[in-house]
Amino acid sequence: MKSKSVIIFAILFCIQQTNLLSQKTVILKQKNGVNIPFVLSDVRKITFTSGNLNVIKRDVTTNSVALTNVRSIPMAYVVSVNANADVTSLNPSQVNDIYVSNGNTLSINSTVDVKSIIVSPGSKLNLNTGQTLTAKDGITLQSDATGTATFVDANNDAPQAVSGTVQQYITAQRNWYSASPVAAGTAAGFNLGTSVQSYSESAKAWTILNSGDALIAGKGYVSVATTGTGTTGTVSFNGTLNTGTITVPVTRTGTDKAGFNLVANPYPSYLDWSLVAADPLNANIGTTMWFRTKTAGNLYTFSTYNSAGNVAVANGANTTITKFIPPMQAFWIRVNNGTASTNLTFKNTMRAHKDNNGNSLKAPRLDNQKLVRLQVTNGTSSDETVVYFNSDALDAYDKYDSPKMFESSTVMKPEIFTQVGAEKLVINGMAELKYNTEITLGFTTSQKNSFCIKTSEFKNFEVGTKLILLDKSTNPTSEFELNEGANYNFSSDITSSSADRFSILFRAPVVSTGVDTTPQLNARVIVNANNQIAIIDAEKCNYTIYNAMGQQIENGILNYKSNTIHSKLMQGVYIVRVFGNGKEITTKVILK
Repeated sequence: MKSKSVIIFAILFCIQQTNLLSQKTVILKQKNGVNIPFVLSDVRKITFTSGNLNVIKRDVTTNSVALTNVRSIPMAYVVSVNANADVTSLNPSQVNDIYVSNGNTLSINSTVDVKSIIVSPGSKLNLNTGQTLTAKDGITLQSDATGTATFVDANNDAPQAVSGTVQQYITAQRNWYSASPVAAGTAAGFNLGTSVQSYSESAKAWTILNSGDALIAGKGYVSVATTGTGTTGTVSFNGTLNTGTITVPVTRTGTDKAGFNLVANPYPSYLDWSLVAADPLNANIGTTMWFRTKTAGNLYTFSTYNSAGNVAVANGANTTITKFIPPMQAFWIRVNNGTASTNLTFKNTMRAHKDNNGNSLKAPRLDNQKLVRLQVTNGTSSDETVVYFNSDALDAYDKYDSPKMFESSTVMKPEIFTQVGAEKLVINGMAELKYNTEITLGFTTSQKNSFCIKTSEFKNFEVGTKLILLDKSTNPTSEFELNEGANYNFSSDITSSSADRFSILFRAPVVSTGVDTTPQLNARVIVNANNQIAIIDAEKCNYTIYNAMGQQIENGILNYKSNTIHSKLMQGVYIVRVFGNGKEITTKVILK
């Protein structure tokens, strides 16, 4: 067996000699099957003595051999975890290095004393309740572009102090909302950006930190790297990993942006926000959290999650967002009105590994709630708002509602919201569906432009329920049926949080949106994205179009399931009658 290791070493040594300056990673396969990766550009010399593999790294400052960087790995002592396992089955000793690879999970289900534990990106390490983990050289949670290793300590009442290194892969030219996963982290840990900043709720201002400034566990920070700045790579924090109960002071002062605090997941694991929000110690903090992230179009956006209704607005986030907050992730919360100061409390019982089920914030498992998702777009960027119905909610502002986090006036992005009292909402939870009751739909834009409002989701409503958009800028007020896929096109000057132009209402299936209607024919009349009349589900039927004065201007036969009327009709109000087989429907439409 030893001769086989020597042969493998010789092969690695030859590769190392010919590729010393490359960034190629060489995988050494040891005799017990473990794979150990080495980046050749970091290796100065490799030797093999007394059954040990000695990797001597170069000193990046002097480019000389630094003996303090010697890494000796006993060939017979590295334990590889190539499948889900526990330490009882591995039976390691104090001389063993444990390497968890390939997205596997290692559970510490009995007291263990080892040399080190290295957890590869995407792999998981569990410390079970009542067990003790001792690692002389600490644990290392690795991270790269494919994922991040996570560690969950299940000991809530008597958490254990575990030392190690926690990595986080980040990319250049963007801000990272982050935090320290270790007890004594400093701003110097975020060394790949141009600055590290913290937010004060009371001052409503940002402060740039010095590199030696301490990072408070559970407080959120921003590692800033604007366009053309920053470095793609891995940041590392060394020290005692955050664990146990952690409290973060939060406040609500003034009226402008009152109560919004930037906090963070303090653990080197995922954090279940639904458990955080449900804890009685957090009763004075809202049930909503906000992520600040980027869209596929490389624009910043706010993604919102409400744990009471299990409803969210992802707003085009270019990442999979769930109720599980990633390690080192900072996010926004809001202190409830009437509370000047309180603590946000985190516990080990709220920790988790990544959600392997891929459940998105739309929460398909709670599919019984009536929900409509509205979107506004200017063709480049978009924004969403949600109205849903939950029997436990109030029509007044409560925990089932989520306030709107607005962009700054310099961002050329349209935004929509609903409103309850003085609160502008991105998520509006209401007690029950009330037909023919107007719900204010606010709109804001910092740029004069053409826009489109559409329904991107409409679920669990009784068949035939109509969603009507009212545009009060016309005289008389225009009505438009917002079927899924139907677009309402309009123009607007610059407006700031206008709540007097649009509203929406629901009409019962027996009530049509049009004039002189007979709701027996199961057909739909809409205005499509090209501002044309489209008639759907009316194959082999007849149609007639009248202008606002009742004059017939066109008629014909519908030969297809989906028909577009290509006549060049002027802007205005039209009545469309569709009839066939003794049934008919009459609908009013508006062309802009």
